[in-house]
Amino acid sequence: MSWKSFIFFLIPIFSYSQADDYVWWNNKHNWDGITPWSQYIIMEPGYMGPNSLPVPKIADGSISQKLSLETDIDLHFSPGDKTQNLFLDLNIPIQEKVNLKIWWAPIEHFSTDTNTRDMRRARGKDPEGWSVGDVYIATVIALAQNHDKWPDVTLGINIKTASGNNLENARHTDAPAYYFDLAFGKTYSLDAEGIYKIRPYAMGGFYVYQTNRQDYYQNDCILWGTGLDFSIRDWEIKNQVGGYIGYFGTLDRPTVYRFQLWFKQKVVHYQFQFQVGNGSYPYNSVRLGTKFILK
Repeated sequence: MSWKSFIFFLIPIFSYSQADDYVWWNNKHNWDGITPWSQYIIMEPGYMGPNSLPVPKIADGSISQKLSLETDIDLHFSPGDKTQNLFLDLNIPIQEKVNLKIWWAPIEHFSTDTNTRDMRRARGKDPEGWSVGDVYIATVIALAQNHDKWPDVTLGINIKTASGNNLENARHTDAPAYYFDLAFGKTYSLDAEGIYKIRPYAMGGFYVYQTNRQDYYQNDCILWGTGLDFSIRDWEIKNQVGGYIGYFGTLDRPTVYRFQLWFKQKVVHYQFQFQVGNGSYPYNSVRLGTKFILK
């Protein structure tokens, strides 16, 4: 037998073994043999991992003039999904009233039970593994800042790239998204020395992400958020509630409550965050991290 004949002999065997790996999935989800498997994945936050379509950061109307890098560890818990990931957030002041922001979960480890795997129609029979997250890029523009009577106002223009992987296990969408937010906030001193401060704020906008559905190619969502911050010298406490309301009305309406505690020193800020989600984002999350002031 020549080497060419040997290769052609191996090809059908290899193809058969690859197809055989997904027999369990084909039977479990009644695959019709024609429809691409990706159309079986439901691109809604309630059917995917915690880093796929998360509730964005809630803007408070302020803009930073400091070059900074935030590094965090996130722990996400739900009845059927345990996920751990790194998180990076870079803030670059471009002009006095413009910031460039880039954030990314570069690596995540996940472990789901078989019920969650099947509910999400994930393709991996062993529901545990590693994924790479999406890169987000944003421009934040200060429309008003430090006015005596009026609140601070910022406009955020945010893009989610399709850099995340592992759509087959419902970890990331492998599709772009974008959102715009308009935020209002103002800081008030509670004492003459300015040691005790309070800042109420609110955010509104819209969030659009691409789907793999044939009837609706994208989901148009209303984005919202509100918060109240307290600061005492080097300490800051943030209480926030926010989310977005999807068009489909199934599991595309995530809402989260976030509690953040910051201890701010000159060069390094330390963060603890606890987050609770609803049915469309069924995770309780803990974040531990540091923000380095680079300039």
